[in-house]
Amino acid sequence: GVLLDVEARRAIEAQRDQAIDLLSRFVEAAPGIVYAKDRAGRMTLANRGLFALLGREPAEVLGKTTAEIFGQSETDGLLMASDEEVMRSGQADQREEFVATADGQITYWQSNKAPLRDEGGQITGLVSTSVDITARKHAEEARDLLMREVDHRARNSLAVIQSVVRLTDAADPAAFRQAIHGRIEAMARAQAALAKSQWRGGTIGEVVRDELLSSVTA
Repeated sequence: GVLLDVEARRAIEAQRDQAIDLLSRFVEAAPGIVYAKDRAGRMTLANRGLFALLGREPAEVLGKTTAEIFGQSETDGLLMASDEEVMRSGQADQREEFVATADGQITYWQSNKAPLRDEGGQITGLVSTSVDITARKHAEEARDLLMREVDHRARNSLAVIQSVVRLTDAADPAAFRQAIHGRIEAMARAQAALAKSQWRGGTIGEVVRDELLSSVTA
């Protein structure tokens, strides 16, 4: 018989298993999406966030490329191109990406990607982490829409004021100032009435009534 001392090997294996367990716990605890790919673009690791986003089981994702997961789509092309660029260049990258959920909704993600290397420095794949920024993107779109609307309304108001100035008789400076002042105040009251109705609109009758009331109180 031959006896071999395997205590050292078992200690190394135990450390390896502990490291793998720690990595698995970390990947699952990380917010958003975490995945890794090999150099051929096949998924080698992913957390439950990715499986939930895709509405797929691990067996339907692990070992498959982006094209095999998504099919030939715009999402497939963009995601695969960004992953391939990181592995080709060897440079980490941060970018915004979009992915369709299992029910067809478009979600936006802030992704951080970095190449994986072996002991010799050769690139063997990449790792990617992503956080959901869909709510932030929608808020930015709403803000931009509001800014465009404010700009549009301001331009309209200025155009009306220019017309008022051009159409007001300027022969008597005092009368001119009084007329301009009154007409701009009337515009302000109309704007206030629109704002009160949350810009749903109004009627000529309401405008006339407000003007008559203002002239009586004046």
